[in-house]
Amino acid sequence: MDDSAQSISSLHEVPSVKTLPANEAESPPHAPAPNAPQAETETPTTSSETLSQPVEPIAEEAPKEKKGVRPSDPMIVFAYDCLRREFKELASHRPVEGKPPSIDDVHRMRIAMRRLRVALRLFRRMLPRDAKEFRKGLRAFARALSDTRDLDVHADVFRTYAQTVPAESLAELGGYELHLRRERAEARSRMTERFSDDRYDELLETFGALLEDAPSPGAVRRWRSFKVSDGVDKYLKKSLKRVLKLGRRVGDEAHAKDLHRLRIRAKRLRYELEFFAAAYKSLDKAALEAKALQDLLGEHQDACTASGRLQRYARSLRKHAGAAMPAALDRLAEAERQRAREVRKAFPAEWRRFERSVARGRIAT
Repeated sequence: MDDSAQSISSLHEVPSVKTLPANEAESPPHAPAPNAPQAETETPTTSSETLSQPVEPIAEEAPKEKKGVRPSDPMIVFAYDCLRREFKELASHRPVEGKPPSIDDVHRMRIAMRRLRVALRLFRRMLPRDAKEFRKGLRAFARALSDTRDLDVHADVFRTYAQTVPAESLAELGGYELHLRRERAEARSRMTERFSDDRYDELLETFGALLEDAPSPGAVRRWRSFKVSDGVDKYLKKSLKRVLKLGRRVGDEAHAKDLHRLRIRAKRLRYELEFFAAAYKSLDKAALEAKALQDLLGEHQDACTASGRLQRYARSLRKHAGAAMPAALDRLAEAERQRAREVRKAFPAEWRRFERSVARGRIAT
């Protein structure tokens, strides 16, 4: 469906679809054993990505699990097997030339890139310098995916809200609808241009070659006494301590910046728990607890991002048109601020639940 195929006045006819948070809409996979392998236009040119198209919940397909990973296995072998698995997942979502990525494609590639970047960060001390350069090289591509995904989700929030607006007030939303279409088209154009660059293919090919025969015999000898159980003690428990320290500092007076930092750390901890669950199945439960906290914080981040976007639009109206924000959009902005307030109010209870369930021995080996 083209963007032009459905006007703002027909939004009442579209059924509402619940949208998962932009920050983390994937289901937690059961960690497999590491041996498993422009110019602005009034309508965007991408026919499949429309403002009226809802962002469907995406369920990640968990790779089939193979048994055999033990806490006494060499950590460096475990690390490279994990990297190979996450790299294979990212490479499987490589954009196809001449085929604009769908909303689902963007979301899946974003998740895969996040997981690989967390793995690279987690195991960085055991990896060669080229791995660090690869992690740095992925940043710009990750940012392009995030910009596009965030706008996709916000567009769905806007579409759902428009269904609740009385017919006589729908005209007030027309300007913002057009503005949002343009922003999505521009973000998607920037993303497409970024991934069309040969640099992305070169990054993947270079890192894929690095993984082929890794770890080297010399690296295995250097790290042979460092086991998976040691990695849990040195890396995973350290990540948990960081999350606990920040979460306790946030307390009942939760501020947006602190919650944002906590969300990022909770996300990293969740992925790390899923990696190590290949050796310790008990960590699956802890990963679910981290995901619940991450989901709540993601809801807050989505609301803050949406209200900030609407504030910038209001400033633009005053500056360039001397006009005030339409009342219908003011109500949407207030609804987003209220959503953020509700999350902050719910945070202390959710934090106490997380702290009780995870901190009291769930990560003990």
